[in-house]
Amino acid sequence: MLNIWMLNIGESLPIDGNGSRLMRYGLLANTLNRLGHRVTWLSSTFDHFRKRFRDSSDSDICVNENYNIKILHSVPYTRNISLNRWRNHNEIAKKFRLKVYEEKRPDIILASIPTIELAYESVTYANKYDIPVIVDLRDMWPDIFLNIFPRGTKKLARLLLNVPFKKMKAACTNATAIMGISQEYLDWGLTYAKREQRKSDIVFPLSCCQINIDDKEKDMVNAYQYWEKYGLSIHNKDNLIISFIGNFGKRFEMGTVMKAAKKMGSRFKFVLGGLGEQHETCKKMAKGLDNVILPGWLDNYQTAALLKLSTFGLAPYRSTPDFTISVPNKPIEYLSYAVPVLSSLKGALETLLEKKECGFTYQNNNVDSLVEFLMKISGDPVTLKRMSLNSRKAYEERFLSETIYHNMANHLISLVKNNAHVKVF
Repeated sequence: MLNIWMLNIGESLPIDGNGSRLMRYGLLANTLNRLGHRVTWLSSTFDHFRKRFRDSSDSDICVNENYNIKILHSVPYTRNISLNRWRNHNEIAKKFRLKVYEEKRPDIILASIPTIELAYESVTYANKYDIPVIVDLRDMWPDIFLNIFPRGTKKLARLLLNVPFKKMKAACTNATAIMGISQEYLDWGLTYAKREQRKSDIVFPLSCCQINIDDKEKDMVNAYQYWEKYGLSIHNKDNLIISFIGNFGKRFEMGTVMKAAKKMGSRFKFVLGGLGEQHETCKKMAKGLDNVILPGWLDNYQTAALLKLSTFGLAPYRSTPDFTISVPNKPIEYLSYAVPVLSSLKGALETLLEKKECGFTYQNNNVDSLVEFLMKISGDPVTLKRMSLNSRKAYEERFLSETIYHNMANHLISLVKNNAHVKVF
């Protein structure tokens, strides 16, 4: 039995209840645990998605005999890009640095970036004791923060972000291996490390696990009844339901979606589930529109029922460099339910939707592009059916969670068994 540490503070935890959808680290933890290994997941008391605390102090949660979650307490934040979020990440990294020596040493560490600070501390600790450590590149931090600054101030921005850039370089340079959610992400990490790709460096795309629940199960029956209150039913074949599920962050062009809904008839139902920075703005824009539904946060069953009712899943991303070089979680979840993706994201996702014929990419910030496609496709049930079948097929071919996380677990195990760690300090 291996003792495996996972460091990630930005995902839902199994203790979060029905509203939590396990993602990369939750699914990997379950896989490792089933394979008979001991897992410790270090996370935060602050729930990034719901912007609320799980606990008021550092806590240990025992999921089972060989699966433990440690949550560290820090300040809350309401905005994803803010001083308080930076404080949150730094305080958690500092706590890790102070508390880590109280723990039994792991056989291997998997550290997510973000956060840079926590990954840096884990690599520093791992190198001290010759422990294999992998940095897992999920977002292009700190590079993406340069885009916040006005033109002509990039040099100043680079100077202000000097510390996170240094820590990013150190984490990538001194890690045993680098993992990326796409080859482009891996290559980006290797530029920080200033080296060529090794056998231990690897790509594992994002994935999600569809909830396989019988529609007759009580919780699913209740979920369908929940949507019937909004006029959404499996018996109403006339509606075209266009759904969004997630955080209303500023990385999404929600205004384009709302303007498109205003131009569409009542047959087109836009269901925008979740909360976030743009939620209140969307509520104001939705006043007087009978085809926009803003139900707030959805639990697993409500999400599953909605996606089973949906014609399209919305992925209204801004086409920023970090998103264009990989396929994000949200469209993968739609595909797992055989729901074609309606996206504004250029790059890897656009290529996938076109190649697999499982969705459509409209133009960024172009309301007419979105409206014209929906009007055209609404009269073509044959194409809609084909796109739905292709969506599930694309998921099974590229993003099947059982395959991805089993291979990911085996990769971690092999690094320990093959004694792959290379001392670099």
